[in-house]
Amino acid sequence: MSRFTPDQRAILAQMEPSAAQKVIAQAMFAPKPEPKDPRTTAQKNFEFALEQGYSGSFAEFAGAETASNTRALMVGPNDPNRARWGIPDDGKTYEVEIDTRTQRPINFSVPGGAGTNVSVTGSRQETEYDKTRGKAFGELANSLQETGRTAQRTLTALDAMQRGMGDQGFYSGFGSGGVQFAKRAARAVGFDADGIDSMEAFNALSKQAALDVMGGSLGTGFSNADRDFVLDQVPTLANTPEGNALLIEVQRAIAERSREIAKLARDFERENGRIGLDFEDELSAYSEENPLFTEEWWLAAKSRSGQA
Repeated sequence: MSRFTPDQRAILAQMEPSAAQKVIAQAMFAPKPEPKDPRTTAQKNFEFALEQGYSGSFAEFAGAETASNTRALMVGPNDPNRARWGIPDDGKTYEVEIDTRTQRPINFSVPGGAGTNVSVTGSRQETEYDKTRGKAFGELANSLQETGRTAQRTLTALDAMQRGMGDQGFYSGFGSGGVQFAKRAARAVGFDADGIDSMEAFNALSKQAALDVMGGSLGTGFSNADRDFVLDQVPTLANTPEGNALLIEVQRAIAERSREIAKLARDFERENGRIGLDFEDELSAYSEENPLFTEEWWLAAKSRSGQA
């Protein structure tokens, strides 16, 4: 009973004899708990550093480990980071100071050696450069995915516009505004106005397509000339049916290419962790090998739109 405290013994005395015997037996034959390691994490790391050849004091090691925005790592002869961090392949163990914000080395040295500290070439400039480039590529990745999502919406709208153009009574071209007004007036007084629903839907989808081309806004920052330029790129009721059909072909090709690029970026990120200059090289090669508006494409598009 020496394993039990006085309170535990009192509880056992009130239990059914068979149940109390079971508890006592379990306690007697239970494995003894492993003794708790009294060392702190810093002490464990320090002892490991000593095994790797570190010759400084614990105070120096702990101070380096807990310094603001930096931490110290011991890099042994076989550490795979040696080549990446530019540490000489001389069989020695080095202490490397890491910037905890960027996880890049600031300097490295042979522990305990005098005058052996070696600064990583251009480390501070490289760190700021990498941060700037990393942010830019991160923003590019987000932009490509957003463009891919917008492209899917654009393809859905283009399909709806193309179906609307085939509805009875649909009209686009010169005077479409007057035709639309007359059909609305006829509908208002109870007459049939075939095509007015399709024309209004087409007009709304055309405005959305223009917004997508402008990045979601036709407001501040865009001149009237900018707006006119964008409207010339999307199907509108002011265009002829043949012109709208060709514009739909063009916008569909652009949207599909945007989706392809978004998928390329996702696949590259899955394989490499992030996009960078290698991705831009890959994208450039892809564009060269897969030109969008070739002569063959234009001939086929004109044929489908009734212009050939």
